Amino acid sequence: SLPIGRPFPNSQLRVLSGNTLCSGVGQMGLLLLCGKSVGGGYTNSTFSNQKFLYDVFENDGKSLFYNSGDQAIVTNFGDVVYC
Repeated sequence: SLPIGRPFPNSQLRVLSGNTLCSGVGQMGLLLLCGKSVGGGYTNSTFSNQKFLYDVFENDGKSLFYNSGDQAIVTNFGDVVYC
């Protein structure tokens, strides 16, 4: 495992389980990068349709999830660890 750390300001790292719910502490899931600064240069492209989704937790219509395709866990301290 490799510690990733914490996200930059105005962005978030989310770890989602297979059923698209936030994973609990110590549970492995899909690593998503979120926030208004994520993916601006890729919107409206074929690549964006495969890797980017609107962030349903923000409800502002601007924030995006980037699906990294990687597995990660969140520690008790809130740090994200790449698996």
